[in-house]
Amino acid sequence: MSCWSRWAGIEPGCEGALRELERRGCPVWRYRGYSAVDAARNQMASGALGAGFAELMWIDADVVFEPDDVDRLRAHDRPFTCGLYPKKGPREFACEFLLGTPVARFGTRGGLVEVRYCGFGFAHVRKGVLVAVHHKLQLPVCNRRFGTPLVPFFQPLVVGEPSGPWSLSEDYVFCERGAVRVPGGGRHVDPVVARRGVPVRVGGRGKPPLSRFRLHVRGVRRPG
Repeated sequence: MSCWSRWAGIEPGCEGALRELERRGCPVWRYRGYSAVDAARNQMASGALGAGFAELMWIDADVVFEPDDVDRLRAHDRPFTCGLYPKKGPREFACEFLLGTPVARFGTRGGLVEVRYCGFGFAHVRKGVLVAVHHKLQLPVCNRRFGTPLVPFFQPLVVGEPSGPWSLSEDYVFCERGAVRVPGGGRHVDPVVARRGVPVRVGGRGKPPLSRFRLHVRGVRRPG
């Protein structure tokens, strides 16, 4: 397995956990920030396939986590699983729950929940998902002439919605393309692995820590 982190100044808590993963024998590749996030993810995913890795763990530089949580996601033995964490700004989780989801339980009583889209700040993807998306959607291999071939897994995409077109972020794009499904597939979040983005403080008092926010779960049906 290879762990990849987009690096634009890694938070100390994240860096400490990455070093522990390295100590345990997990290769960790740190990528400095790209101006285009989709291009960075395309290069990372293509590089992982080219290097022969069977699993890929995506970790954003501002996501604080416990190294054991990586093993937890792997232990689910699913093609595509992510931890749940809040967005930096809106009081929402970095995922889109399936409409009609009856409940999303958190904490020790939580379990896997299938979602429509999920963020890639803390996500585990197996090789089979990448291969299926590449071949079933007949995505081209690009940039051979530059010596860094890549497959545009995360290239921007617009999807039709009842409320109008939706321009998806690069991680949601991958989830949309992954809807071709692989055996036993589906995108799942583990609510027990509730990772947090490090809050950004502005000015004197700054914003309140994310732990004080009431997070709104979009797509989950509210109790009657």
